Amino acid sequence: MEAGQILALEAYLVGFGNASGPRSMLARTTLNLAYTQVITVHRARLSFLLTSLQLHAIEAGRGSDMRFELDLNATLPQAVGYPACTPPTLGITIAKSRWEEQITALGPSSAFEMAVPFPLLMSRAPRSAEPCARHSV
Repeated sequence: MEAGQILALEAYLVGFGNASGPRSMLARTTLNLAYTQVITVHRARLSFLLTSLQLHAIEAGRGSDMRFELDLNATLPQAVGYPACTPPTLGITIAKSRWEEQITALGPSSAFEMAVPFPLLMSRAPRSAEPCARHSV
């Protein structure tokens, strides 16, 4: 079987409202890795962007240690036949003290959302966008 030169990796970060709560997808990221037929170990760094609202929700539902799951999906886009494998799910547990250190290290910040009219029409005089909501972490 002739395989492609790229391994496309999709990763989904899943959180839980509490230890027995339902799964909730928090973020998704994709990564392309070089593929060869020789067995190779890739150490990839996956980054997930979480909003301040998501962090507040995670904190509100956290009991003690933080528990996440990572759903992975890997495909060889140029492969012949079935170019994927059974998607694995990896469990991640972060100790309560370590999680609290990370949250404290984020420090205070502020953010706001803006409503921007679309499509922007050139015939109208420009208007400034007004803030919709303000949040602070």
